[in-house]
Amino acid sequence: YVASLPPGPATPPHDWGVRPVSGPETTVIAQGQDNRAENTLVMINPRPFRPDDRFAANTLKELVNIRLRDVLRNENGGTYNAQADISLSPLPYPHATAEVAFTCAPARQKALDDLALGVLDSIVHDEFSQAAFDQAKAIAVRGVQGYLKRNAFWSIILPEYSLKGYPLEELAGLSERYAQVTRAQVVALAREVLTTSRTLEVVLKPAP
Repeated sequence: YVASLPPGPATPPHDWGVRPVSGPETTVIAQGQDNRAENTLVMINPRPFRPDDRFAANTLKELVNIRLRDVLRNENGGTYNAQADISLSPLPYPHATAEVAFTCAPARQKALDDLALGVLDSIVHDEFSQAAFDQAKAIAVRGVQGYLKRNAFWSIILPEYSLKGYPLEELAGLSERYAQVTRAQVVALAREVLTTSRTLEVVLKPAP
């Protein structure tokens, strides 16, 4: 890996001033080959980049995943693969991105879309069980413990730490940092990044 890197100093990132459109905005593409709807909800928000927020962000991601599975799959039988991601970045400008993706029957797309947005709003308003939060935090802790033992993890994490300015000495105590995340921290971050009123949505539906 190291031998494959180009010689000389790295080219610093450049902000070209391009920003996403301000939602809400929905784009429907009726070109799908399968009889299903593929839904992607994205919320992009400028916010100060604070490195320590990543622990709450990953815990929030797990919490959203748990609640999406509970509501969309277990309670409504609408999908098997709802998935969320929360990312924070200082580049090319400080911002947060929250994304939810799931597939479902085309006839249920709108109903499940509303349910997914309702899940996000419930987290923003601190309307979830303590058991769900504890489970999310436990998943985040176990995930880090497993990643640290995999060679592939290091080839991903070291460039990220260098790019985002995270201290490498923190790696030895990652599990403890995740274990210290509080419910209040997760809810506060959710209010900044789960902005459902400004959602950008792309829906792929079957071709007519």
